[in-house]
Amino acid sequence: MTESPAHLDFGLVQPQLVELLVATGNWIERSWPGRRPAGAKAHEGTRALLLSFARLIENSWRSAAYLCADIPKDPGRRAEYVLSVSPLTRTILEALCTTIFVFGDLESRVAWFYKSGWREVREEFLRVKERYGDDPEWEPYLSAKGSLLDRTKLQWGVSDEEAADVSLIKRFPLPDRMVSQNGLSHDRREQIQYFMDWYYRKMSQDAHLSWPGLARRAAIFLPATEPAERERIVASARTDILSTLAAVCLAFVSEIEVECRFGMGQKAMYAWTILGDFSPDTKELCDRFYRTQLAG
Repeated sequence: MTESPAHLDFGLVQPQLVELLVATGNWIERSWPGRRPAGAKAHEGTRALLLSFARLIENSWRSAAYLCADIPKDPGRRAEYVLSVSPLTRTILEALCTTIFVFGDLESRVAWFYKSGWREVREEFLRVKERYGDDPEWEPYLSAKGSLLDRTKLQWGVSDEEAADVSLIKRFPLPDRMVSQNGLSHDRREQIQYFMDWYYRKMSQDAHLSWPGLARRAAIFLPATEPAERERIVASARTDILSTLAAVCLAFVSEIEVECRFGMGQKAMYAWTILGDFSPDTKELCDRFYRTQLAG
């Protein structure tokens, strides 16, 4: 984002965020589809998709919080581990953008997600079969993968023609391609573009180690960087990276709440308020996309 937030004691937000992430997964698992509008159609695999996202995002937050914690003291946990968190946040952001995208048309877009996944598995199966098909040591792998493809072909709506020529199955878009998809509403297009412009690009630099990302993640390891400067960089990065991760996790919780109305709106707004008090960027994100919707 545009500026580093002020120092934030993550002990203030950690319990609320963990509670919300756990509750989101529990609500999806036990009470899907919640209070979605009557007659709103959803692919039968929607709950499994969203539950997978919820549990993985919860696990990712817990992992990052452990890596970046400074209490209790742990000699095996180095302060610079925080510099490994941005690429992890990028995967959560991709899950968030996918959630925003599929909620625009749950029936067709979730079906597209699964069919595209079938194509990827099929392409991997064919690559391995071409190279190792005559090797008996690969037979168990190929057999298991072939059985998976057979079981899911009908379940995921793959036609015989598509199975014979997987290029007929469109690849599911990554966030930068979602914004150009036909049928995406203006509001959802604007929202995904916002996340692309102010979050995703920076995280991609960190993941791909282009110069800006390399500079952010590797400067402290260079001999010219003085110890005091290293400490300053790490302390700033810790607050910035964890604030961003918390905001992305909370955005996912908010998307589920806005769509399903499981009753988490008030608690989500409390967490947004804590984060927003320390980060103007996080407050802007909440004000722009979630404050009014969570109150509705």
